[in-house]
Amino acid sequence: MKKLSTIYGETLLVDDEDYEKAKQYRWTIKSSKGKRQVVTYSQRKGSPYEEASYKKLILGLVSKMTLFKNDNPLDLRKENIIVFDTKSEFMSALAIRYRNKLSNPKPKKGINAQTEYIGVKLETRDRLHPWYAHIRYKKKRYYIGSFTKDEYAAYAYDKRALELYGADVMRNFPHLTLREITEKFEKIKEEDAIFFYDNNSKNKQGRILEKITKTSKYVGVCMPKSKNKWKAVIAYRKTSYNLGYFSTEEDAARAYDEKAIELYGENARLNFPPRIIPKNPEK
Repeated sequence: MKKLSTIYGETLLVDDEDYEKAKQYRWTIKSSKGKRQVVTYSQRKGSPYEEASYKKLILGLVSKMTLFKNDNPLDLRKENIIVFDTKSEFMSALAIRYRNKLSNPKPKKGINAQTEYIGVKLETRDRLHPWYAHIRYKKKRYYIGSFTKDEYAAYAYDKRALELYGADVMRNFPHLTLREITEKFEKIKEEDAIFFYDNNSKNKQGRILEKITKTSKYVGVCMPKSKNKWKAVIAYRKTSYNLGYFSTEEDAARAYDEKAIELYGENARLNFPPRIIPKNPEK
C-alpha cells in the first residue's frame, strides 16, 4: 500500500502496482450530493476541461455501481472496492448500508456522548452490566446482550451486524473479519459470562426499581400496600421469581441473596456480601 496526496493535502491510499501511474496526475476531491470522488482534470488546447475519476483512469472501472467496504472514498485499494454486476444487487447493498447508517448513527462526541461505538447504549440504572448492544433489522429492534464494558458490546454488535447485513455493513471494527470478530466475542463470553445473555429481560439483577426503593433499603425487597409483610422478588432471563413473604426486612433480603447467588453466581449483587477471610490470618 502506498500513499498519495491531493493538491489540497488529503491522503489517498493506493495499491503498490498503481502508484507509479497514479502519481503522474494531480488529484483532487469532488463533492456532489453528499458523495466524494477522487478525480483529475486535463485540458486540450481550445477545449474545455475534461474530468476523469481515479477508478476509471487508473483502475479501469467504467461502472458506477461500486461501493467502498470501509465507507472511505479515499481508500482506493482494489480490495476496498466492491463492483456490482447488476443494478439490483447494487441497489440492494446500497439500501442495506443506508438503512444501517440511519438506524445506528454514531453518537455525537462531547459531554453528552455515552460511547463512540455504533449500536451501544448505557443503562445507568443497571449496575452489573450497564452497556448493552442492539441492532435494527427489517423494521424491528433486536436486543443482543449486556456487558460490563462498551467495547465488549461493540464486538457483540459487529458480530450480529455482519451476520444480518454482510460484509458491507457499517460497524465498529471494519478491519476485522467475521471470523476474527467471532473469536474475540467467544473470549468475551468466557471472561464476561455472568453478564452475557442471548435474550435477557430488561429487569436485570441489580437494577433498582422505584417501587422497591420507596419501601426498602435492600435490593429485591418491598412491602406491598395490601400486605403487612416484606416481599422478596428477583428477575432472571425474562422470568420474575416471587421468593415469598417475610416478617422482617432482613429475612427477605437474605432470601433474595440466596436466590441471586443461585441464578447469577459469585458475581451476584448481594444485600449482605460475605466477609473476606484472609488465607493466613495472624494469630
